[in-house]
Amino acid sequence: SWSEGWLKICCVCGPPCSVAMQAFVTACAENSATFLLEVFGGAGAMWGFSEFMGIRFGENNNDWRISSTLVGLACLVRWAALRRGHTSEKGEVLAALVLQVFGGVGAAWGMLEMLGLRTNYPVNCHQPQVAEGATFTGIAAAWGPGFSTCRNTYPESRIFCSFVGLWMLLRFAGYLPTGAAGRFEANLTTFLLEVCGGAGALWGVTEVAGPAGYSLRLGWGDKNFGQPSFDFWRIFCAATFMLCGVRVLMRHRATRVSKSCTASIDDPVGDRVAAADCEMAAQV
Repeated sequence: SWSEGWLKICCVCGPPCSVAMQAFVTACAENSATFLLEVFGGAGAMWGFSEFMGIRFGENNNDWRISSTLVGLACLVRWAALRRGHTSEKGEVLAALVLQVFGGVGAAWGMLEMLGLRTNYPVNCHQPQVAEGATFTGIAAAWGPGFSTCRNTYPESRIFCSFVGLWMLLRFAGYLPTGAAGRFEANLTTFLLEVCGGAGALWGVTEVAGPAGYSLRLGWGDKNFGQPSFDFWRIFCAATFMLCGVRVLMRHRATRVSKSCTASIDDPVGDRVAAADCEMAAQV
C-alpha cells in the first residue's frame, strides 16, 4: 500500500522492521490520512460550503462553528464505525454528499484562499478598522495578496466553485464519463478530494476551532484581516498538501504494480516488474 513508502523511509537507516512494526506504521499512516479527510474534512466541508453559499458571514460565524463541529462529530462516529467494520447504506449516501459534494466545493473554496486568489478586503482596507473592540491598521507585514488594491474576489470565487459544485453533484448522481475521459475525471477528482481536500480540511477546521477572534486561524473579520494567521497556517497546509499528494502517488504506483504482477502471471515469460515489487503488491 501507499504507506509502505513511509515504512521504507522510517527503516532505511535502521535494522529490518518487524512485521508488527510494519503493520503498526501502515495502520497509523492510513488512519491519520482518513481521519484528516473524513473527520476534519466533514467539519471543513460544512464550514467552507456554508460561506460559499452566502449563508455564513461574520455575524453568524459562531453559530456555524457549532454546526460544523456537530458535523465533524458525526463524521468521527462514522470513521470509528468503519474502522470496526460497521457500515450504513443511508449513512454512506449522506457521507458522500457531505464529503464529496460539499467537500469538493469546500476544498476548492479553501485552496483559492490559501493561494491568495480569494480575498475579502473592504473597500477602505487601508483605513483604521475595528475588530473585537480593538482598532487596527493594515496587515502587519503579512503577505496579504490583494491588500494594496483592497481586492475582493468573492463573486469570482463563487462562480468558479459553482462549476466545481456542479461537477461534484453530477458525480454524486452517477453521471460519469467513460474511457480516457473517465480516467482523467477520476484522477482529477482524486486530486481535488484527497490532495486539495487534505489541505482544505486543515485550513477550514483551524478556523472552526475557537470562537470569533480566538480561533486557531483567524478570519477576515479579525485583527489585520487575519493575514498573519493565514501566513502561519499556510505553512502547515502546504506540508499537508504535499503529504497527501505523496500518499495518492504511492497508492497509484501500488495499483499499477499490482496490475503488472497480474499480467506477469498470465505471461510468465515477460519480466514486467521486479520480484520485490510484486512481493510488496501481494501484501497490499
